[in-house]
Amino acid sequence: MKLTLLPRKLYQKVIFVVSLILVASNISYSVYIGNHHAENMVEQKKKSALLIAENLAIFIANRLVVADFAGIDHYLLQSARLPDIEAITVVEFSGTVISNIRHEKGKAPELVYEGSGVKFRELTAPELLINDMNMVVVQPVKAFNHLANLQIVFSLEEIKATRRHFWYDTLVVGLFWLVLTILLFLYILRLPIKAFLDLSQFARVLGDTKGARITERYITEELQDLADSLNYAAEKIEKTERELVAERERLDTTMHSISEGVVATDTEERIILLNRAAVRLTGWSAEQARGRKISSILKLEGRPGEDPRGIGLEPALISGRIVEHNEPAIMLDAAGEKRSIIYSEAPIMNNDFQTIGAVIVMRDISESRKIEEEKRSLEEQLRQAQKMEAIGTLAGGIAHDFNNVLTPILGYAELIELNLQPGDRNHEFAHEIINASKRARDLVQQILTFSRQAGHELMPLAINTIAKEVIKLLRSTIPKTIEIRQQINNDCGFILGDPTQVHQVLMNLCTNAYHAMREKGGVLGIKLTQVEIAKNEYPAELTLDPGRYVCLEVSDTGCGIPAEIRKKIFEPYFTTKGRKEGTGLGLSVVHGIMKAMNGHITVYSEPGEGTVFRLYFPKTTVQEDEAPPVAPELLRGNERILLVDDETQVLELEKKVLESLGYRVETCSGSLAALTVLEQSQGKFDMLITDMTMPEMTGAQLAQRVIELFPAMPIILCTGFSEIINEEKARAIGIRRYITKPIIISDFTAAIREVFAEAEAAE
Repeated sequence: MKLTLLPRKLYQKVIFVVSLILVASNISYSVYIGNHHAENMVEQKKKSALLIAENLAIFIANRLVVADFAGIDHYLLQSARLPDIEAITVVEFSGTVISNIRHEKGKAPELVYEGSGVKFRELTAPELLINDMNMVVVQPVKAFNHLANLQIVFSLEEIKATRRHFWYDTLVVGLFWLVLTILLFLYILRLPIKAFLDLSQFARVLGDTKGARITERYITEELQDLADSLNYAAEKIEKTERELVAERERLDTTMHSISEGVVATDTEERIILLNRAAVRLTGWSAEQARGRKISSILKLEGRPGEDPRGIGLEPALISGRIVEHNEPAIMLDAAGEKRSIIYSEAPIMNNDFQTIGAVIVMRDISESRKIEEEKRSLEEQLRQAQKMEAIGTLAGGIAHDFNNVLTPILGYAELIELNLQPGDRNHEFAHEIINASKRARDLVQQILTFSRQAGHELMPLAINTIAKEVIKLLRSTIPKTIEIRQQINNDCGFILGDPTQVHQVLMNLCTNAYHAMREKGGVLGIKLTQVEIAKNEYPAELTLDPGRYVCLEVSDTGCGIPAEIRKKIFEPYFTTKGRKEGTGLGLSVVHGIMKAMNGHITVYSEPGEGTVFRLYFPKTTVQEDEAPPVAPELLRGNERILLVDDETQVLELEKKVLESLGYRVETCSGSLAALTVLEQSQGKFDMLITDMTMPEMTGAQLAQRVIELFPAMPIILCTGFSEIINEEKARAIGIRRYITKPIIISDFTAAIREVFAEAEAAE
């Protein structure tokens, strides 16, 4: 155990230890002698007490025989005056107190008539009891029989006082010798102490006084050996320092020649060294950084919304191993500039393999990463181009199949509408199916146009009609927990746009609003107004020319959009929805459509307060055709027509429509079968209507063979979608009409009559 109370200096320790020994010896001696003397006095007191008790017992026995109680009291009062007697009590065998005398110090003995508390006991011999304060002797009083007991109490105070005086005298003598010993030691040690102090001072400044030597000779060999050792150490230190300076210069030259940034720290992660590359990389000078925590100098960019985090060296310091960070990290220098780095950490160990610090090595890869990012950007552009090409091919296939699916839906809905009277609910339902099918047809065409980066045909249109149509559709699809509030101004005028695209924009925004409120419900607002923007009188975020605009506003009372996400919502593929809920293209497409229409979109949102999108469409003075729609008249005929299509549903629809109008119709589900029928018919068919995409032989190839056999036979080509033919190419082959699916019955029957009319005019 470390004795913290000991003096720090050697001579003080010597004096302290010697003094401690002397004091301990003196105390032990005085205690021992004092106790021994006290024990001797007690033994003498015992003998004296027993003798006094025996003599008094004989006297009391003689007086009891003659019943001289007064004589007993008188004699005991005189006896109580003996030194150290405090009390004398005589109790006869019946328990009666014959005499009870008390003797207080400084007073005369006196009889006490109160109960003494002493009881008679049968004794065969005297008893002697000793405690801290007194000695008690109980002596039996006998005269032929055991007549009584005599109890005498002796005080031991005199013995204790004698022992205390002995201790005091011994301590005084001991202190005298202690002081004398200390003074003697100080006198003897004065020269060695001075020598030790001189040598200590020299050792203290040994590192600062290069080349200094001790020239004084000392009185003892031990001190002289110490002086010689210090001289040797001074020479060794001087030599080692010269070597260290040279080694440090070589190390500094090497460190500053390394192109990577090197930062060394102690075990507390406080910087002790930076090379020039680290200074350039961090923006901190060596003087500024030295002594600071490395985490306050080297900071890495955190996640979005988080503060930068400092680099820590705990992994290397704790594990004692090299820790490599091969993933690029973004470091912020002293000026806040971002640098891309990779770095590694390693412990610094001494010869005993003890960790005494750590070093971090950083490589600036900003330029190489910039080149790599440019390379990735080019590769991404190439992939996007390839993806768009693949999307175009995929869109074509989807368009063909989807248009074939839409054809019977649209056709049968038109037949139902034609067979019902206006005002009938089923007539209205059929009309809605027709409108939805046409919208789907336009959407397919829009996908094809988008995949080929082609432009849209803009036409004058009134947004209020589209807005009401969307609201009607929304009421039947979104839950009742979401209230739809509309404020539509029917006199907003017209804009130039694509109705399908405007419909898509509004549906996208309303769908997003519904998703934001589907858990708790809320209010979906759709507002259409006319605004006039004057120069320098509108917010800076509106990059619009002054003029009149139609403003379409979509609002919700949902969860809102945080500021950091609001900046990214119009980026392609950015989404906060789950993998099965969103692609990240909705708002990107909306933004692209608004830009193509020379419009603008703004968003205002606060977390927990909902979101408001405002779309500004330039107003146009051109108006759309406001003529009321007229129910189409289906033109009849009685010619023989051969229908060719590999889709059975499409084939059956076309056959039923034409037969209901009086035409004589035969069908084939393949090109080769149709060619065989035509060759065997010997010209009995008046027209061929064929699909384009079919197995074995395309519709265009079939048309070419038929024209060779029957040059005058008119041919109509129908297609869901084909990349190998268009209307111009079809005309060049000799095909009279090029119709895209899904077919509209009125347009289809009108085209048939037009072709027959052209054929008759040509004869």
